Amino acid sequence: MTEAVPTIKVFINEENCINFVCPACMKPASIGVDSLKKKANPIKVRCRCQKIFNLDIDFRHFYRKEINLSGTCRSIQPHNLREEDILIVNISKEGIGFRVFTGHNIKVGNRLELKFKLDDKKRTPLRKEVEVKNVDADFIGCLFADNQQFEQALGYYLQR
Repeated sequence: MTEAVPTIKVFINEENCINFVCPACMKPASIGVDSLKKKANPIKVRCRCQKIFNLDIDFRHFYRKEINLSGTCRSIQPHNLREEDILIVNISKEGIGFRVFTGHNIKVGNRLELKFKLDDKKRTPLRKEVEVKNVDADFIGCLFADNQQFEQALGYYLQR
């Protein structure tokens, strides 16, 4: 029986590189991602210790934190959508993903206002304006609107 090849999830850093640690010898390594963008994910890597493993590269600019927070969304543009209860399932410095519980009319390009509380000690309330970038059945993926100031509380939250 062949040994399963481990897969490590990695993110791109500010220097456009990925940093990772070999699961066998625990030595750190770094690779520039410019040459990897056209290759299929995951990418097979051989460490100096000869161990082979896969790197699953997330090409997002910012780390996306998986969460489960309840909130609401209402339409800013167009104004004909009703307020919806939502479950926020992920968040990053630049965007947010959530699920809608009931049928909805949300479409790519809509602008929404999301209200929710972080699950930090202060239960920090946030109100974010977003633009819908992806609609997949009950999952809605959004980018924070350009006019939104990045809250310090959200920055601390993403680092926990």
